[in-house]
Amino acid sequence: MQPLRYRAPEVYLGLPISEARDMWSLGCIIAEMYFGSCLFPGSSEYCSMKVICHMIGQPGDHLLNAGKFTSNYFIRELKNSPEWRFKTLEEYKEGTGVEPDVSECVLDQYSSLDEAIEDYAEEKGRVELKDRMVFVQLLKRLLDLDANSRITPEQALTHSFVTMDHLEEDLDCSPYVADAVRWMAICRLDHSDASDVPVNNHETESSGGEKDMEISCNADARPDGFCQDPPITYCRKSSQKEQPNSNLEKSNEK
Repeated sequence: MQPLRYRAPEVYLGLPISEARDMWSLGCIIAEMYFGSCLFPGSSEYCSMKVICHMIGQPGDHLLNAGKFTSNYFIRELKNSPEWRFKTLEEYKEGTGVEPDVSECVLDQYSSLDEAIEDYAEEKGRVELKDRMVFVQLLKRLLDLDANSRITPEQALTHSFVTMDHLEEDLDCSPYVADAVRWMAICRLDHSDASDVPVNNHETESSGGEKDMEISCNADARPDGFCQDPPITYCRKSSQKEQPNSNLEKSNEK
């Protein structure tokens, strides 16, 4: 079960569930990182669906027609009409018998996701603007209301915001791009070389007691593609080095 603030529209509407719901959740998380607050509130199902319709748009009629729980949140504009509209608070209470907690959202002042992104943007130069435009493109594909057309995990991994192909030409002249490459390198693990290193522990202590991690990521190390995983070498704790098996040594001495 997904938390309300990260719950995909198909879960609310009672549509078939797939891994696409996790991609929606990922979109909510990276949007939260961008805005510094949750995109969709988690106070109630009604409130969350209302903000989804406000910021992203109302799900298409083909989705609403197929949803098992559509009538919880939407009502026909006219009897026997093919068009749906979102229920008022009173209509929702009358239909479900539930009085939802309707809390204010930081982003309520904006009429769309595009408007909110534009207002939160900090102009710092051409490269940052180009990167943000690609980020917005990815975010919109993650927050596609239709699970069938939402970006898949495989597609997301090859998206330009992840591979950073759109920044390759600026690598040698932009500190912003150099920092982006370095941080992306930290997020990628070479499991064949660090199989015993926990995935969520990117820093380990060297024998000198200092935290250290050597990352090789420079322009000369990417002849065949900007998005290839850079090699990462971990400096493990000296105490974790392999120790001789004392029992085995004793048996050999005998």
